[in-house]
Amino acid sequence: ESLTYLEELREELPLGLRELMEIEGLGPKTALKLHKNLGISSVEELEAAAREGRIRDLEGFGEKTEENILQGIELYRSAQERFLLGYTL
Repeated sequence: ESLTYLEELREELPLGLRELMEIEGLGPKTALKLHKNLGISSVEELEAAAREGRIRDLEGFGEKTEENILQGIELYRSAQERFLLGYTL
């Protein structure tokens, strides 16, 4: 049942938010909340918001959340780089 709900949420999300959900610890509800409250729809916008301290002002978020998001972005980018490097070789 919850898998169906998750699939429905994914279909409702704008395309850019699907990329956000690839970041470790960021699920559909969090991505949607960030999008609705801060207009975030890309990894670049998410990183800027976290670095500027805008995410911690949202209810249910804090400084630690911003740190976790930034770490998740680093992991996401390093995984992307490894994939692209492997793909080009």
